[in-house]
Amino acid sequence: TVFPLSALTAATYLLVRRVLHVPIPPTAASLGPVAAMQSYATSLWTYAVVLFDPAQVSLFHVYRPLPIAAALAVTLVLAAITIALVRLRRTRHASVRGALAMWLTFLFSLVPVGLTAPVHFQLGDRYAYFPVACLLVMIACLVDRVAPRGRARSALAVAMLAVAAVSVPPLERRIREWHSSRELFTVELARDPSRYWARQMLGEMLATDGRYSEAEAELLRARRDALTTHYRIDVALCYVYLNENRLDAAVSSCRLALAEFPVDPRAWVNLANAYLLEGHDDDALAAATNA
Repeated sequence: TVFPLSALTAATYLLVRRVLHVPIPPTAASLGPVAAMQSYATSLWTYAVVLFDPAQVSLFHVYRPLPIAAALAVTLVLAAITIALVRLRRTRHASVRGALAMWLTFLFSLVPVGLTAPVHFQLGDRYAYFPVACLLVMIACLVDRVAPRGRARSALAVAMLAVAAVSVPPLERRIREWHSSRELFTVELARDPSRYWARQMLGEMLATDGRYSEAEAELLRARRDALTTHYRIDVALCYVYLNENRLDAAVSSCRLALAEFPVDPRAWVNLANAYLLEGHDDDALAAATNA
């Protein structure tokens, strides 16, 4: 039932976006089969790291596609694993059937993020939680099938618990980082300054705190480094300029945001406020109506 429900969910999601006139983002499929293969293989490779090192979980990873040869190698490995599990299924062992079901669900559930990465130039870890959970269940099923019985099985369980215990300190540190958004974004930028999304969110936080000069600096750098859409950054810059009474710059930033994403209500509200402060009441009313 997983696949029909997934297909129904995807269709409902696309229909709601269409009804609400929210643009549907393009996917790697529109870029060709090679880009789709690279994107999917890169997603799987990225989340394999998350599986074996959960402390690396992040809001987003910058999309850096694997070379075509490496992506092809990953694809062949996936095909080989799938064929092996299908053949093992003939043993009619419940663990093997469970492993095959979880493996196929893992592959299928990676498709959404795997086909949008080259368009958005980033991979969102939150989209990997369910696929990685499926992969963990698959591994558990296989361990149950092939693990020796008796004392050897107990020794294997102790070894796995030891590995889990070793991972606790870095996980605790990572959890503390996630408790503070400011600390999280600062750590993300220290690890990889190219993570423009972290710089954008840090700039938005600074703007909310009224630290407009610092916010502008972070947001302008984020805009320079961004590999994809800029409208969220432009909306934040508009807010900064509006609060600094730099109305021409605020109007310009809002218009840039709306030219890229015309249904963002924040941009229309900021634009309406800027027009109102400039004394352009009719323009302000029109912008507020659009919001």
